[in-house]
Amino acid sequence: EIASLAPIAFEAYKKEDKVAKELVSRLVSEMALDIRTVVDKTGLTYEEFEIGLVGGIFKEETVLKLLSEKIKPVIPKAKLVLPKMKPALAAAIMAKETPI
Repeated sequence: EIASLAPIAFEAYKKEDKVAKELVSRLVSEMALDIRTVVDKTGLTYEEFEIGLVGGIFKEETVLKLLSEKIKPVIPKAKLVLPKMKPALAAAIMAKETPI
């Protein structure tokens, strides 16, 4: 139910609504913290690698832009990428290619 409110929040964000801007800022900050935690634990901070972004929230350009701005200074060589196919299709392909 909460996810269904995202379009409303982003519309309000685009209209400079103070509360929506705070919500989006918190969302992006939490995502950046999650990414940073994984990167720190794997030691990839200065390596070139891709961060796959899966989920409907990443259809929103605002999230992509703000997230990129947050992680670039701390993970300079990371590249945010959207999936080339739906996750279910990728899982099916992997399952088919995995020997039993």
